[in-house]
Amino acid sequence: DLGLKVPEVVTQAKAQAELTLETLAEMNPDAIFLQFDDSENSDAPKALSELLENPIFKGLEASKNNKVFVNTIDPLAQGGTAWSKVRFLDAVVDNLLK
Repeated sequence: DLGLKVPEVVTQAKAQAELTLETLAEMNPDAIFLQFDDSENSDAPKALSELLENPIFKGLEASKNNKVFVNTIDPLAQGGTAWSKVRFLDAVVDNLLK
C-alpha cells in the first residue's frame, strides 16, 4: 500500500472502463499517468495532444500542478506482466512519493 487515495469511481469499477472528461473533472485527480502508443492509435494520432490541450483537462489539478505523466514506462511494455507492473509502481514512487 502506497498510502495514496483512490477515487470511489475507481474502487467500485468491476473492469477497465472509459471515463469521460466530465467524469475525470469531477474526480479532479492530483496526478494522472497516461500511456499512449502511436501504433495503437493510428486512427487518432493527435488524440494525446488534443487531450493535453483540452480546456477541461487543462483545468484539472494534475494538469495545473504539472503532475500529468505520459509513458512513464514504454507503451510496448504496458500490460499485465509482473515486470511492467513493478516498473509502473517504481514510476509512481519516483514521481509522487519522493
